[in-house]
Amino acid sequence: MSQLVTPQQLKGHLALLHAFHTLRETVQVGNDDRFPESVRLLDSDRRWTWFVSLAVERFERWCLTIEESDTEWRGLPPIDVAMVWHAYLLNPSWYAEDTVRISKLKALAKYNKGFAICLDFPNILTTEVPRQDRVETWRQRTGTPYHPFDAAAVLTHKHVGCPQCSKVILAAFVDPNGMGYAQGNFKVLCMCGFEITKPALGLHKFVKNLVEKNMPDAYLAGSLHTPRDANHTTRAGLIKSAILQAKPLSRIAGGSTEQIMEKMQYDRKKLHTALSESVKGNHIGRVLGAYTDDRIFSIDLIGAVLRQASFVAKMADLGWTQPGFFDSAEDAIVLQHCIARYQAFLGLMKESQGSLFVPTLDIDLAWHTHQLMARRYQQDCFQVVGHFVNHDDKVEEDHLATSFDVTCRVWKERYGLPYMYCGCPLPDESIGQRLRRTLGSTHNNGDFLLAPSDAMSRAATHPSDHNAVFAMHRRVQSFRAREKRMTALTERAQETSQYTGENTPRYTQTTSGSRNDADGRLQRQAIVSAFAHAPAFLHAIPMCHHQHRHHEQSSVASSGGILFGGNCTMAGDTSPCSGAGCAGCAGCAGCGSTSTYTTAAACGGCGSGCGSGCGGCGGGCGGGCGSGCGSN
Repeated sequence: MSQLVTPQQLKGHLALLHAFHTLRETVQVGNDDRFPESVRLLDSDRRWTWFVSLAVERFERWCLTIEESDTEWRGLPPIDVAMVWHAYLLNPSWYAEDTVRISKLKALAKYNKGFAICLDFPNILTTEVPRQDRVETWRQRTGTPYHPFDAAAVLTHKHVGCPQCSKVILAAFVDPNGMGYAQGNFKVLCMCGFEITKPALGLHKFVKNLVEKNMPDAYLAGSLHTPRDANHTTRAGLIKSAILQAKPLSRIAGGSTEQIMEKMQYDRKKLHTALSESVKGNHIGRVLGAYTDDRIFSIDLIGAVLRQASFVAKMADLGWTQPGFFDSAEDAIVLQHCIARYQAFLGLMKESQGSLFVPTLDIDLAWHTHQLMARRYQQDCFQVVGHFVNHDDKVEEDHLATSFDVTCRVWKERYGLPYMYCGCPLPDESIGQRLRRTLGSTHNNGDFLLAPSDAMSRAATHPSDHNAVFAMHRRVQSFRAREKRMTALTERAQETSQYTGENTPRYTQTTSGSRNDADGRLQRQAIVSAFAHAPAFLHAIPMCHHQHRHHEQSSVASSGGILFGGNCTMAGDTSPCSGAGCAGCAGCAGCGSTSTYTTAAACGGCGSGCGSGCGGCGGGCGGGCGSGCGSN
């Protein structure tokens, strides 16, 4: 099999991640005079969520103004918009469907090749001194300055259409009462007396899609793209017909958007309940889940960017995003190894259809890079795996943990090698030197799979948990599953301590030249430290189920619109969250946050400060995984 991605493309992707990470850190510091005063007073995480909201607004404006006659380099966006586009591409099924199903987004596919080329030449997107014609084109089309901070100074309101009277009003992105468009409790009163909210806007978008007659826009979100058919029009037609024939809608067949909205009393929950009772299968949840606001996209891009920020932080904490980190041929071997493991990962998918496999960080880097080449990714998936491989960036944490156990076991059975090693870096040598010595001098290209022969193991083989979410709608079951995993982890750590003769698991550091004398001790410490790390899944990003009352309170939801909101409460409890955990009371006490309103990007799951993370790698990603590697 030829390489699906190249080391140079991985380097280019890491350069983009470095730019995204630097942008986030700058925004979170918040001392730029171009930021509105009300925004500078926000805490760092709320300020970042506000900034991402503006970036999504700018991305949408750009998408709607792309022209077929565009010269690709002239129309490329600034870095904040590129960050949103990057997160969109990393939801490949939705991206592929949207650029086929939505006529206004078809032109976006024109730039797919441009993004792929930017992986080889990332400075095209990251440059701070773009060509003047590119800057002017951006300003004319989007009505905002090119530099994101200049745009932040003028982009204070958004045009919103009233679902009842259709009048367009201005809604502030940030409101002192927490009811701005970029905030969790968005509400604005129209002159007709209707209270506009995100659910109402999402319902209105769905109903307009229902009555749309022109193809392909008439197809509903989530109905057209399948793993084996990227344009399954027959299936999409059947799903839409079933919904239109359901009881609440069949009585007003051929009705207008206004008639259907009135019939549903502008209530999204009422429509969801009625359709769920009438339409067989699991189509309703996926379809309606794509209509959460009035934006043209089928996914919430604010939430997508926030979730990706955790992966970006892990790469930064490993040092991989630093300019020049992989410049030496010796260190670049690690990138070849990432590619080899990714291709082996796809091999598991091909042989085990229908399974959910969880990548490690190094595999996920290669996978993400591949997805950024949208057209090629789709072609390669069909050629290598036999069907389209979606990248789900919202997986319930217990399901993720269980699936990671399965991945470890299947990898061991298929390749005869452990899937994951602790990989905490030691201070005496570079990452390339460790990998080369681990793999042996006879294999110096890195494009193969081999188990390490000693404790000097690879970095970045921790599980990639940036897509983990905590299921608020099954809170009790989720907490029980979490406690069960922690109990198993503790028991294994105790067993391992007895086996190695250590009373307490601890980290070991060595200096150059001590390897031979300390080999046995290092081997023991490698085993102990692997079990000493708490699983990454125990610090997952919370996600509120849209049917649960937490969504109404807007403490934390997958939308990421959480600058302000109501207190998080336990099911059946009206008391606010204790503050011991972050966003949505998900129990992320290790992340060091005590704010009820901490964003998903600030959770321990993002690797930016989880107290139980690997001391060496600084990634905060756990990595010992209580299940080991499933290789016993």
